[in-house]
Amino acid sequence: MIERLDDWTLENQGIMLILNILFISIAIVCTAINVGGMLR
Repeated sequence: MIERLDDWTLENQGIMLILNILFISIAIVCTAINVGGMLR
């Protein structure tokens, strides 16, 4: 089971990387919007 999970992780490393970048980008955008709203 663990070995299969490792294989899946290796195969989908690119997808996981893209998802991580996407989530971080969304978090940054939300923070920027909140800060911008407070500054106004």
